[in-house]
Amino acid sequence: MSGTYAGLAPGSLWIWRPSNAVVGETFRTLVSEFENGAEQRRNKWNTSRMSVRLTFERATLTVDEVADMWRFYRHKRGMYDTFLLPTYAEITRLTNGYAASVNSITLVMGQTLDFTTDLSSHFPRFYVEKDSGDYDFFHVAQVVNGTTVTVSAVGVNSYPAESVVYPVIKARFAEDLYGVDHLAALLTSIGVAFTEVRS
Repeated sequence: MSGTYAGLAPGSLWIWRPSNAVVGETFRTLVSEFENGAEQRRNKWNTSRMSVRLTFERATLTVDEVADMWRFYRHKRGMYDTFLLPTYAEITRLTNGYAASVNSITLVMGQTLDFTTDLSSHFPRFYVEKDSGDYDFFHVAQVVNGTTVTVSAVGVNSYPAESVVYPVIKARFAEDLYGVDHLAALLTSIGVAFTEVRS
């Protein structure tokens, strides 16, 4: 499926807000067993890979939202194409707010997670939102200290203190879906799974 995604979300960013998000970390270890019972182990990946599972409330999930998520899924050709996914779980907050004219963001002490400029890291990007629905998506340009990061571009919006910040991963759907009914069933039961993609 190619062409422009004609739905609610930007074509490169997942925007639907779950009622619950579970973030995991996967390692790939190869184990060889010898006849005497000894083992040899090695890491197939240099670093772990993040996984995210999003679930939604049946009472508030609309038919139109499910249909639009399905259009988004088809636009991504199932597991094939990547997009940016706010984790919606690993949460931090702004301390002093963020003005649209600046590019420095100060985060709550002790909750800065693994924000870094290194593209091999889990979180070189983050997403800021406020109650009105405004949001911006930022690349980390520099990690100044334990709580302050600078971003690669000045934002469009300004945000008050305590605005929510979510780390963002480059992701794909973890499995191919069989149809819109399968998607709807997953959304309100075990959830839809995503896996991190490394460049």
